Amino acid sequence: MSTVDRVARILAGLDRPVQPRPEFAESLRADLLALLQAPVHARPRRRLRLDWFLPQAPPRLRLLLVTALLLLVLAGIATATYVGVRAVASPVRGDNGPVTLIGDAGISTIGADGRLHTVVRCRPTDWCGVLQSVAWSPDGRRLAYAVNTFAANSPSAGLHVLDTTTGKDKHLVGGELGCLAPFDLDWSSDGTRLVYACDEYPVWRIYVIEPDGSDRMLVRTGLSGRLSSPSWSLDGTRIAFELRSGGQSAIYLFDLLASRRTLLVRGGTAPAWSPDGTTIAYRVGCGVRLATPDGRDVTPISGPDRCQAIGVPGVPVWSPDGKKIAVGTSDGGIYVMQADGSHLSRIIAKGAAGATGRGRPAWRPFVRAGGKEQG
Repeated sequence: MSTVDRVARILAGLDRPVQPRPEFAESLRADLLALLQAPVHARPRRRLRLDWFLPQAPPRLRLLLVTALLLLVLAGIATATYVGVRAVASPVRGDNGPVTLIGDAGISTIGADGRLHTVVRCRPTDWCGVLQSVAWSPDGRRLAYAVNTFAANSPSAGLHVLDTTTGKDKHLVGGELGCLAPFDLDWSSDGTRLVYACDEYPVWRIYVIEPDGSDRMLVRTGLSGRLSSPSWSLDGTRIAFELRSGGQSAIYLFDLLASRRTLLVRGGTAPAWSPDGTTIAYRVGCGVRLATPDGRDVTPISGPDRCQAIGVPGVPVWSPDGKKIAVGTSDGGIYVMQADGSHLSRIIAKGAAGATGRGRPAWRPFVRAGGKEQG
């Protein structure tokens, strides 16, 4: 390797954030504070020359200001290191692309003009089965969708993860999934895991799996009944989900690290965690309500509305930027509103071409590729 190559490698290494050793930071902080607090006559003769800094200021004031600056530098180094690591580990919240729905012809996005644009098409010679769940990865490039054909020997049944940039389709089947056909898919915010529900009547389960089919894990909720609508928290440590049992419904949170569940609300269904992790939207009989992860109701109600909800009754889905909510209704219509319930509008109506109302809608992040914006 040439000298230039070695220099380039050293410079590249210096360009990376480095965590200062804790003992160095603590030692420097202790020395500076001791020097500041010591009597003037007790200070060592060989001390920092500070007369270059604010020469008109008293010596003790100069020492105080330099000490504060050095402490800020130490804090800045640690913060820069943390931000550098987080920049790699955490996804960047994207802008809003198009809303996606399941239709008779396959999976389609809804254009600004209300027209459907097919993403996954059912070929006339190959029956798709029942497309019952769809979810976009946080980068908007991978589409996960589930197919239930009600026949274990069907080649389409299971979970598909489609890379829309390469066309490669990763197909996971029953033995890898824990059931024939999963539903209510949701991606973790870093795009490394999927959570889904399994209907193996009379038992319903929730699983977590990596997109390549590895590391499948059963979420042991300890509850019996119909489990559905799992939704990730921002940090990937908790999952919100719906339990329906004995004609009653409730929403729970499950902490994956502590293996502990907590009740969020009773009477709600179809929870959806906001992209910033602060709010959970869920369906009630007359619309959509909002709650914090600790169960506090933050639904922005205005006027004498006895329903105490926003929007229309349906399954809520947050936009990638967290500023809007799409609602899929049981008649196949899809509405969009601001997160505070204002500016409610219908973007596709009942009976529109391809809209069957099967499954909840998904919202694709805005994809920028090769300098061009893609929806």
